[in-house]
Amino acid sequence: MESNVAPNFGIYKPSILLRHAHVNTIFTARCRRTPMVESQKVSIETPDGDFFDIEQNRSNRNELVIVLHGLEGDTESQYIRGLCYHLHHHNFDFIAVNHRSCGGQMNRLPTMYHSGFTQDLHFLVEKYADAYKQIHIVGFSLGGNITLKYISDGYYSLPETVSKVVAVSVPMDLAGSLQEILKLKNKIYDKMFLSTLKKKIVEKHKQFPDHIPIEKMKLVKNLYDIDEFFTGPLHGFKGADDYYEKCSALPLLHNASVKTLIINALDDPFLSPACYPKKDSFTNPNVQLLYPSYGGHVGFFDTHKTCWHESVIIKYLHQ
Repeated sequence: MESNVAPNFGIYKPSILLRHAHVNTIFTARCRRTPMVESQKVSIETPDGDFFDIEQNRSNRNELVIVLHGLEGDTESQYIRGLCYHLHHHNFDFIAVNHRSCGGQMNRLPTMYHSGFTQDLHFLVEKYADAYKQIHIVGFSLGGNITLKYISDGYYSLPETVSKVVAVSVPMDLAGSLQEILKLKNKIYDKMFLSTLKKKIVEKHKQFPDHIPIEKMKLVKNLYDIDEFFTGPLHGFKGADDYYEKCSALPLLHNASVKTLIINALDDPFLSPACYPKKDSFTNPNVQLLYPSYGGHVGFFDTHKTCWHESVIIKYLHQ
């Protein structure tokens, strides 16, 4: 049964086959023929001497949407391309972000990106704050946690231009969600992420042989080990547990400073029970929760042209 569904968003009713979480997740990711929209690739130089790439379509409209991908995704991920297509056709400018080390180019510094890395998002928000009447942010999965942390942890002063936020399939309880991914039923996802992350760490070691403890690679069996030996220490955390504790957005949600919609399917194989907070568990009126019964992880397949969550996002941003 649907939970916390706003009437104007409707209910996601997939075909019987797509009511299986893994089918919806994998079919949408691998088989969806995502519509294309013209965009321009731009490299953004950062104040710390690094860079990240974006895909943008800016036509001097009044509203800009910044879109963040998930773990080891990029701007070519079907869910990024699909949403950007609909944003463009509903009169929004967009900037789709490739996190540092994503999108085909390795970044310059030893550090890369992680679930709590809000620095580049804030840099973009400030860069374009005066150019738009409203700036919205949409984050998927890891990008959703970054987005929620950004508007909730109080580290940055948000420009008044920041208007609405949407987080989709967001593992805001990082420790619990990691344990879900490590379950046998989700082994395919663990292996997929592990494969690309290990390659990046090897490449980073070639850049910084004295900075990356490549000898610990032989201890890596799963994603937790990657975070314990590399992601955590590389970005200033004691290890995986410290990283999860300090970067999870869930404990911060009561401080969310802008209007926020969280879309988490109840059958999402990546998410722990804590990723579905009850509406009465915090009193922040800015946060709206939307828990469709089906959808998998960033699935929600309707047609090749439109996935259900894309229609919801457009409606929400137009409210």
